[in-house]
Order: sequence, then structure tokens, then C-alpha cells
Amino acid sequence: MPAPRYIRLFFLLTLWAVLPAQAQVLSVSLERIDHPHFSARDLRLTVQGDGARADLSIGHLSMAGKAFAKVRLGCPRVRLQAGVVDCPDGRLQAAGGVALPLAFRVDLSGGFDLLLKPASSEQWRLAGGWRGTRKLALSLQHARLERLATWVPVLVAWNLKGEANGSLNVGRTMGKDGGDVDALAGQFEVAGLSFGDASGSHAGERIAGRLELDAQGCGAAWSWRLLANWKEGEGYVAPIYLAKGGLALSAAGTLAESLLKVDKAELALAEVGAVSASGVYDWKSRRLPNFSLTARGLELGKAGELLVAPFLEQAGLPKFRLAGRLDVAADWAGDAFKRLELSLKDGGLEDPDGGLAFSGIQAKLPWQADAATRGVVSVAAGRVRRLPLGAFELPVSMNGWSFQVPRVEIPVLDGALVLEQLAGTRSSGDWHVNLGGSILPVSMGRLTQTLGMPSMSGALSANLPGMSFAMGKLVVDGTLIIQVFDGYLAINSLSLTDTFGRAPSLRAENVFLRRLDLGQLTHTFSFGEITGFVDGDITGLELVNWQAQRFDGRLQSSPGDYRKRISQRAVENITSLGGAGAVAAIQRSFLSFFKTFGYDRIGLACHLENGVCRMSGVADVPQGYVIVKGGGVPAINVIGYNRSVDWDELLARLKRVTENNTRPVIQ
Repeated sequence: MPAPRYIRLFFLLTLWAVLPAQAQVLSVSLERIDHPHFSARDLRLTVQGDGARADLSIGHLSMAGKAFAKVRLGCPRVRLQAGVVDCPDGRLQAAGGVALPLAFRVDLSGGFDLLLKPASSEQWRLAGGWRGTRKLALSLQHARLERLATWVPVLVAWNLKGEANGSLNVGRTMGKDGGDVDALAGQFEVAGLSFGDASGSHAGERIAGRLELDAQGCGAAWSWRLLANWKEGEGYVAPIYLAKGGLALSAAGTLAESLLKVDKAELALAEVGAVSASGVYDWKSRRLPNFSLTARGLELGKAGELLVAPFLEQAGLPKFRLAGRLDVAADWAGDAFKRLELSLKDGGLEDPDGGLAFSGIQAKLPWQADAATRGVVSVAAGRVRRLPLGAFELPVSMNGWSFQVPRVEIPVLDGALVLEQLAGTRSSGDWHVNLGGSILPVSMGRLTQTLGMPSMSGALSANLPGMSFAMGKLVVDGTLIIQVFDGYLAINSLSLTDTFGRAPSLRAENVFLRRLDLGQLTHTFSFGEITGFVDGDITGLELVNWQAQRFDGRLQSSPGDYRKRISQRAVENITSLGGAGAVAAIQRSFLSFFKTFGYDRIGLACHLENGVCRMSGVADVPQGYVIVKGGGVPAINVIGYNRSVDWDELLARLKRVTENNTRPVIQ
């Protein structure tokens, strides 16, 4: 039997029950009622003629995808007049829920009006009709949203609270062509809205906003318009947190079958700017066949703080501070980007930990997936830690997912960092970058002063062989050579992982130091005076967050014929580094009056692992190891007795030695 006949049956029975017979009681039971939009089980209607009292109980009710148990509608006074059934003071309750005051009015010829008044100023009203044109209207006045949890169980876990006012109308209306179309129109305002899921990844507090929706359709084809304005309040959708609202959305489009078409949409965020978009989404296949986006004058400072930094922090990356105004235009088609144009004015990038900073960035990058284009990025100034960088420019040639920068010269103090043959390509979702270059001579005096190091003489220069970057790992191909202290450092198999992360890890297979001038080196670090040259070999070097974790290293005097002298202060400092177990043995006591001594060899080795340095020298003796082996007249020997030294303690001793001595400026 169709649902309208059940409805008529219910009200005809009610009509019969309230006719003149007094104290008459009627009880009717139905096992089930099924309808495309709802189903009910175990229905029981009881009507008492005396006072026309009616009670309806439903064991199980399903509608709109929700299930309710033990639904009960009680109506102590039922009035009938001219085919209209009126219940002015009923009560509605479901299992586990609070009983709600209810009033309803039903016109048996084709209409109804249902009113819930849980509080004096609160109303939930649903009205509709099925005579002629079907229609349905919902209106809310000061409606408390937490009441929905009783009737929509899924909302219990969201702890929904707040107040809503507004209306929703569904029915048929006249279309632009004069024919009838289905229509939906609604507008709601919420205040004091709060919610939160159990995971804590979605939450809101004291939200106020407005929602408007209009839609018209015929069959499966609909046109629609949406306006949403989040005026104030806090919202969190992990990892983004907005403290003041200020988010507005307007959109319009069509809906047909499984395709949602957005003709125009604009999303605006206070203090950031607005983004306009259009496109098509196929929710059946979960594909985005095409999409376009444009934005003008986005404020990167606020956008970075609100929208970028949370994702960087979640990924364990530094929360770079951004600045500047950005224009964006992008096209997506066939599951891939086809065009992306970026224009940046007065941009800036800064690592809050002080590691990296660039300012005065101007950029124009017109990229296309299927065409060759050219762009340019210019930087007014930069900084790497304490080291300032001058202005430079990067001309960029792009061809699909490949780019090239022919040559870039970045001023560094009185020298420069030169990058050549910088090229990159994207494959399998990751970038692979290659480059080579050099460091043009930089004055060591200016460099050490800038970095807060003891002043040095000479110049620093380097040859940078080919380097590659992929999957967050920087690898130096070949040998990196750095010239310093009239000698050089050669580094093989150098790599850096987690390059931009919180704990970068550096590894080098071999580090060679050759013919470093000990005179310059010891004067620079105020260690005392040692004349001669030193060589060094370090294997298996590993640094994590720039702190040494393991290596096997040795420093020793270079082979060859040259003047070999060591001052008393240098002897004292070497002895201090060795701790209480290091002894300087002078050949005869009266030689302690000499300021310098001759030596044959100097050497110190450390095998670092698990925070402990296993020490050795140029030779072993029964008591320990020889650090300085005397030679010439007068001669001196320095012997170390402690073979296991805590690495942090050794660094602390070195710091005390260099800080407690005068630091001469070497010209």
C-alpha cells in the first residue's frame, strides 16, 4: 500500500476515535511500513475518545540513512475541524533522548505543519504539502544544535554545540523557460558554534557565520549557487589553525550525473587575499579532469604563517618566514599541471633559526608543460648563518619539467660563490638537481671576523666539482678542494642527507689535509707558536646536526726538511689538552728557561665512537703515547697517559685553551 494511504488511514482512525462516543478506546498495530524515504517497524497507535488522547509508538524508525529506536509521540489533546487534525501540545521522544514539546497540524487533503519548541524562544518547524506541487519547508529560530545529536547519532562524537537561525525550502517552481523545475533554497546563520572530533584533528570554538544555498534542477541536471561566510571564531583542521575566522567562499556551477562543474568560485581569507578557481570534478572516478586557478597580490607573510608553516613543522622542516606579494595563475588538465605562472614582488625568505635568509626577491616564472619558456629571479641580499651574500640574479630556462641556469655569481664578502651548469629535472615525483662551481678567493681576515672566529691571514678559495641533489640528499661528485693556511683540504665522497631538515647528516669517506702552515694555524687560534707544517687524514667522518658522531683521524707533522720549533706556551696547551695524564719531559731542568724547543715529530690521533675518543700519538711507550717527540737542542717530549677521553670534554678543553689566551691578529 503506498505511503499516502497509510497516512490517510492514520488520520481516518483518529477521526473515528474522536467522534461522539465517550470513553472509547481504539488500538491499532502495524508490523511495518516501507517507503523509498523511510521505513518503520512495530507501530502501535492508541486513541482514547475521552479527551481525544492519542499515542503513537514505533519500535524502529529508519529515515535519511539514520536509525531510531523506541520513538514515541504522545498527544494529550487532538482537535479535528473541517478535515484538519490539530495537536497543539504533544511530546516526542526517542530511546535515550529528552522528550521534546511538539505541536503539529495536518490537513488531510494534503498538508502538514510540525513545530518543536524545546524552549520558550527556540523553534524547529517543518511544513509541507503533497497536494498539487509537493513542497517542504524547514525553519529554525534560536535552534540549539546540540539537540541534533539525539536524532543524528553520528554527531554525538563531534560534541556539536551552538545556535542556528534560518530556513530551507524544497519544492517545485517555475524555471527560466516557463516550465516547472525542482528547487532548493536555504539560508542559515550560526553563532557560538563549537565542535571537535575524538582524534583532535578537527575542532571549532565560538564560530559565527552564514550559509546560503540555491539550486534548481530537472531530473539529474542541477544548477547551484553557494555562499559561505565564516565571520569569527577559532577553527582547526590539522595542521591549519585559524584564530579569527575571516574566511569567505562564493561559488556557482552545475551538477549532472557524477560531474560537479564549478563555473566560478572565489575563496578569500582575511589578511591573505583571494583565490579564484573553476573546474570539473568527477566524484565517481575521483578525478579532476580540468581546473584553473588565479590569484593576485597574495600576502605571503600571513599566508606563510597560517597555511605554510604548519605543514613545514609537521614534516619536521624549519618554519621559514615568508614575505612579499604573489600573483599565481595555474591550469590543470588530464591529471597533470599544464601551466603555472608565478610573479613575486618584494619577496623574502627567512629561517627563524638564523640559518638562511633572502630579501628583496623579484621573480617572474612563466612555466608551461609543453613549451620552452624563460624566467628570472633576482635577490637583493642574502645571508647564510652570519655570512652575508650580495645581490645576484638567476636567469632560468624552462622546458617542461626541466630547467637550466647557465651561470650565477653570488658575492660573498670580497669574493664570490660561482655556480655553473645548474640544471634540474623532475621524475617519479622528485627533483634531481646537478651543479658545479667554485669559490673565488675570499679574504680570511674578513671571513673570520664576520664569523666571529680568530682572525686569520691569507685567502680561502675552493674548487667545487659536480654536485647532485635528489630525494633530500646532496652528493658531491669527485674531490672537493679547499685552499687554506697555505695548504689545502681534499674531501672525497661527501654527502649531506636531510639537507633542509632539523638534523642534517654529513658524511665523508676521506678528508686529507696537506702542508697546512703550523705557524699560521697556531697563531690564528692563539695556541702558542709551532713552526712547520702538518698533514692530516680523516676517514669515516659522520656529523649529525653538525656535531661529530664518529671518525678515525690523525694529525702529524708533514715530511720534509723545515724549521721545527715549539714554544713553551704551545707545550703547556698541548699538555692541558692531554689532561692530568699528560706530561712534558724536559731533558735538563735548566732548559726550562728556554722559550722554544726543537721537535722531531708531532702527532695526535683520535678514533671517535659513542662519544669517546681513543687517543694515540706518533709512537707508543709503556706509559702511554708520545704526542711531541723531541729533536735538536734543546729538545722536549710530551707524553699522553689517558687513552680514552670523553669527546665533549676534549672540545671543552680546546675551547678553554683558545679562550684563555690572547688572540693576536695575523697580518
